[in-house]
Amino acid sequence: MVNRDVRKVSNPQSFQKLCGFNYVLSRKMLKKERVMMKIMTVAAAVLQNRNGCVLLTRRPDNKPYPGLYEFPGGKIEVGERPEEALQRELFEELHLFVPIDSMKPLTFVSYTYPQYHVILLLYLIRQWTGEMLMKENQKGYIWTNVGSLDTLPPLLPANEGLLETLQKYL
Repeated sequence: MVNRDVRKVSNPQSFQKLCGFNYVLSRKMLKKERVMMKIMTVAAAVLQNRNGCVLLTRRPDNKPYPGLYEFPGGKIEVGERPEEALQRELFEELHLFVPIDSMKPLTFVSYTYPQYHVILLLYLIRQWTGEMLMKENQKGYIWTNVGSLDTLPPLLPANEGLLETLQKYL
């Protein structure tokens, strides 16, 4: 049996007051309420050392959210696969070379910041070569255990959404 109790609403307040019914929003309302937002796809790494600790880098002062910690990585450029972007970013940021076949897809998070929306693809990496250098004015780094949330430093909001999965997996 199809529920035919469908109501057309003209504003969000009406929509919220009509709980318990199926709704059809007018096309005009959808166009008016839709906010165009830049969507950014990012590849990031959980670099895990032999002791089981993971690397977090501290954001420089010249970037949004300065001083917060994050998993290293960066934007995926047009025509670039996520693994290629991550390999490039880890070399540009940290002077580390990571073979693509050592990157294991782990999880992702979809998060809305005030200025843009980010889709963050997270990869587990346990092998790399090179001596780590902070090449993009990062304010430092730490190796930490994600199993103890109370000891973690302040993270970028999108990165916080990854912690529960990391605690289960690592």
